[in-house]
Amino acid sequence: MSRPRLFVAVAALAALYVVSPIDAIPDVVPGVGWVDDGLVAAATFLLGALGKRRRAARRSQSAA
Repeated sequence: MSRPRLFVAVAALAALYVVSPIDAIPDVVPGVGWVDDGLVAAATFLLGALGKRRRAARRSQSAA
């Protein structure tokens, strides 16, 4: 099972952003600092899910 290179690159960059001490909103701000990390993680997850759905739709169209 292979993933497109673009998604792998985006997921790697998102993971680096989440664990990086340099953020748009610093993590030292209680509660709010984690919001940007959560949004990046959620957006990456949604990007992967939408990509998987599009690939499945393309496969079903080409098989028909």
